[in-house]
Amino acid sequence: MSSPKLELLERTLMDARAALLQKIKSLASREEIAAASDAVRQAHAALMAAAAGEQGPAAEAVVLPRTLTGHLFARSGSAENAFRPEEASARPRVGVCFSGGGTRAASCSMGALRGLRALGLLDRVDYLSTVSGGGWAGSIFTYAAIDEAVLVGPDVPNDRLGSLTWETGAAPFNLADLDTRAIGNFCTQLGWESLVDGAVNLYFQYPNLSFNQYWPRLIGQQVLEPYGLGDALSADGVPQKFYSFSADSFPFIVGKLNPTLSAESFHFSRSGTPLWVANSTFNAPGPNPEPYPLWISQFDVGIYPRFQGAAIGGGVLGGGSIDPFAFGSQAPLSTVDGRFTVATPQPFALSDAAGTSSAAFGVELFARLPNWLKGIIGDITPLYDYWPVANTRQPADRYEVSDGAGLDNQALLGMLGWAGPDNILCFVNTDEALIVNPLLPPTSINSLQMDTSVPPLFGLIWDSRLGAYRPVNSSDGNAALLQVFPSALFAQLVQQLRDSIAGGGAALAKLRAQTVANGRFGIEAGRTVQVLFVFNHHASAFWNALEWEIRTGLALQYPLVTFPYFDTVRDLNLSAQAVNLLAAQMAWNLKTREPLVRSMFGPIT
Repeated sequence: MSSPKLELLERTLMDARAALLQKIKSLASREEIAAASDAVRQAHAALMAAAAGEQGPAAEAVVLPRTLTGHLFARSGSAENAFRPEEASARPRVGVCFSGGGTRAASCSMGALRGLRALGLLDRVDYLSTVSGGGWAGSIFTYAAIDEAVLVGPDVPNDRLGSLTWETGAAPFNLADLDTRAIGNFCTQLGWESLVDGAVNLYFQYPNLSFNQYWPRLIGQQVLEPYGLGDALSADGVPQKFYSFSADSFPFIVGKLNPTLSAESFHFSRSGTPLWVANSTFNAPGPNPEPYPLWISQFDVGIYPRFQGAAIGGGVLGGGSIDPFAFGSQAPLSTVDGRFTVATPQPFALSDAAGTSSAAFGVELFARLPNWLKGIIGDITPLYDYWPVANTRQPADRYEVSDGAGLDNQALLGMLGWAGPDNILCFVNTDEALIVNPLLPPTSINSLQMDTSVPPLFGLIWDSRLGAYRPVNSSDGNAALLQVFPSALFAQLVQQLRDSIAGGGAALAKLRAQTVANGRFGIEAGRTVQVLFVFNHHASAFWNALEWEIRTGLALQYPLVTFPYFDTVRDLNLSAQAVNLLAAQMAWNLKTREPLVRSMFGPIT
C-alpha cells in the first residue's frame, strides 16, 4: 500500500503528464513542450527515488577502476590464421552465418541451430558470424546460461510434420507452445509498441541517458534481459555489465591485467559454443559517409584492415582491434609491448554488440516515436568514441555505429575477414522469394531472382529496368563493396537453386570458390572455401505436409504474408505459431538435405 508521500508524488507525476499532453495538443512551442517534459522527468525521478527509499537501499553501482589495461591485436588484413585453434590442421574449420531480418531471421536462426543439433553437427561448428536479427539469436545462444536443447527448442521429425497442431496438445507438436527460455520466445514479445513504450520510459526514468544509447539499452531490456543477459543499469542508465569470452579464461585475458575488475561485472559465454562475432557498420563522417566493417567478437572489437585518411581529420582507421571491455574509450594513456592503458570508459555491454548490429530498427523506431519526443531526441543512432590500433597516439573521435546489414547483410564477408574458415554454411533468412522465370533456361543466370544482398557477393546486381543481372558499379552504393567470389560462379548458384527447389524442395546450393580480393573486409584473393547457401524459401513439400488448420490459422493471423516471408519491419512481433513454423522449416531444410549438409563438415572437395 502506498504511503501518503508516494501518493502525493504519484499525483504530481500524473499532473505533470497531463500538462505535457495539454501542451502537445495545443501545439505549444518546442521550448514549452521541452520544459513540460522536463517537469515530467523530474516528477518521475522523485517518485522512483522515494519508492526505492521505502523499498530499502538499491543495489550499489559497480565501482570500476580509474584505468583499464588491455591488449592491442594488430592485423595485417588477412584472417587466414586469426582465431584458429592450434589443432586447425586436424580437420576443416566450419563457420555458420546468420543473416539479418529481424525476428524472422532470429526464428530461422533458432531453426538452423536446431537442425544442426538434430544431425549431431552443432558441436562441430567453430565460428558463428551474425548480423542484425541473426545477431539477436547469436548473442542469446552464445551467452545465455540455459541448456542448449531448451534454447533451440525440440525437433520435429520430418515424417511427423502432419502431427503439428495449431494450439492443442503438447510440445513439440503444439505450435502455440513455445518455451519462455527458447531463443524465439523474445520474438513474440518484441514489437513496435513495446519499443516505443520502452523509449518513452527510458526518457523519463533516466534523464541523464544519452539519446544515442537508447537503442542498445532497449535491446538489453527487451531482447537480452529475459535470458539473464541484461545490462544491470545504474541510476543514470549506464550498463554495469561488460562481456568476455569465458569465466575460465577471465583471470588470464582480463583479470591478470586488471586485478580490481571483478568477474561479477561480466557476462560470459556458455561452454562449448562456437566463437561468435556480431557485424556492425562503422560510419566515417562526411556528406556521403563511407561505411567500414566493425567486428565485435567475444575477444575483440575493431576494424581489421587499415584505411589511411578515412578518419575524422584525415587520420587512419583500423589496423586491428582491442579488448571489448575497453572499446569506447579515449586514446591510450600509454602503450607497452602490445598492451595499452586507457581511462575507464562506460562499459561496452553485450547489448551494445547486439544493438549496434541491429541499429536499422532504431531508425525505424525513431520514426514511430511520439512527435513531442522525436522533436526533443533528434537522433538515436549509436555513437562511440574510437581510436585506431594503427596509430594509438591519434586522438579518439566519435563515430556512428550502425546496422551491419547496411554493408554485409549475410555476415559472410564478416566471417571471411574475421576467422577465415574452410567451410561456411550461410543462412539467408530473407523475406524475398526466389522467383523463377520459366521462359528462360536454367543455365541463364537471369532465370532466377533472389535476395538482393546475395548477387553483389559475386559482383552482380539485379537491374529491374533490364530484367537481368549486370555488373555492379560505383553508382550502386554499398553493393559495389561486397564482391568476394568470381562473377562466373553465380551461374552455378542459380543452377543449383533451381534444381533444389524443383518439386517443392528446400533451397540449398553448395559452391567451391576461390575468393576475389576485397580490401574493405581485408580478404585476400585465392583462398579456397566451400559455401553452402541455405535460403528461407516457400518449400511446398514442407507447406503441404502441414494440416489444413495450420495453413488456415496462419493465413488468418497474417493475411498479408505468404509463408515464410514475414516482413522484416511490419511483422516484427511474431506469434508463437509463426516462430515455431519458421524454425521448423529451417530445421527441415537441413534434415531433408542431410548428405549435402554433412559434406560441409568434411574436407573441401
